[in-house]
Amino acid sequence: MTDTIASSNPATADVHPRLIMDWQPARPARTVVHELLYDPTPAVSLADPGPRRGVLRYFFETASQADACWAMHAEKAVLTLTAAISDHTETLRYVVAGGDLVQRLDPESALRTIIEVPYLEVPA
Repeated sequence: MTDTIASSNPATADVHPRLIMDWQPARPARTVVHELLYDPTPAVSLADPGPRRGVLRYFFETASQADACWAMHAEKAVLTLTAAISDHTETLRYVVAGGDLVQRLDPESALRTIIEVPYLEVPA
């Protein structure tokens, strides 16, 4: 299966990175523990974890593919990544958030392009 990035903008074509170099999603824990004076048992406020967030690093073999990805992520749109991860397919709906959109050359070849996207998961 080919990894696919799709935009909520119908005028934007899908992009297919050659490789997802780094995907380490994190979810903020929202449970709060209140340690009270003179009480050995803490009070706990339970909450669901927050949405996934992190930085996606896409690897492209051609500049035109990388430019299309760069332009797609610069638009005001919700993006959907569908990727084959190990033995299953993972889907992530996200927006660009929390940092800079970065385009750089692959340090090993200086011919390929890496796009770094800070993301925040959004509900379907």
